[in-house]
Amino acid sequence: VLPRINDLVYGLGAGGMRDMFLTFYIGAFVASVGLSMRTIVKPGRLLLLANLLGSLIILVMLFKPPHFVFLIILFCWGLAAGIVMSMSRSIMQETADKQLLARAMSIYQLGSMAGAPIGAIL
Repeated sequence: VLPRINDLVYGLGAGGMRDMFLTFYIGAFVASVGLSMRTIVKPGRLLLLANLLGSLIILVMLFKPPHFVFLIILFCWGLAAGIVMSMSRSIMQETADKQLLARAMSIYQLGSMAGAPIGAIL
């Protein structure tokens, strides 16, 4: 979706794409580093809040804000995505049976990777 937004809404070229992806991934990185430095008491609650925040952020994008504001929104979306990616994996690893952990994680990863293109199409 971001390439279409970059082209149709903001009329930017490769530099606009660079800014969008860089901003998003910096947010995800900051979230991952922040999570690694803290002890999370209620990981499920944090996962749900991050999903809610990510959904609300996507709704704000519909209002076609100025490009600089859009980049700030993308950073916040990256923060939420970084939390979701880290927390979902850690919750899975903590709750899976230790003898079946490798199998559970492989199925989890297959679902994540196979579901992404399907979700993008939908």
